[in-house]
Amino acid sequence: MTTRFKDLGIKTETTHFTGDKIKIQKVLNKEIKILNYTISPSKIKGNYVQMHVEVCGSKHVIFTGSTVLMQTLEKVPKDRFPFSSTIVQEGEHFEFT
Repeated sequence: MTTRFKDLGIKTETTHFTGDKIKIQKVLNKEIKILNYTISPSKIKGNYVQMHVEVCGSKHVIFTGSTVLMQTLEKVPKDRFPFSSTIVQEGEHFEFT
């Protein structure tokens, strides 16, 4: 008898985030909740971050190549998600406050 997948005890993990894609400019200077994130290689240059956020009770996905946001997110322990923050633009870069 062949083993069935369900009998292996493996949980399917997904990094797919739910919600509409929105531009980061739509949430600048607004209180948002950062639910999760993934960092992936960009086809164009460097890496990009995909952030799963909640804005006014609705879930959205934001894509950005912001190095500052990526470096900051990597410093947040996974057990501290979700967290609330505001993204602001300081000169040419974005940062959490």
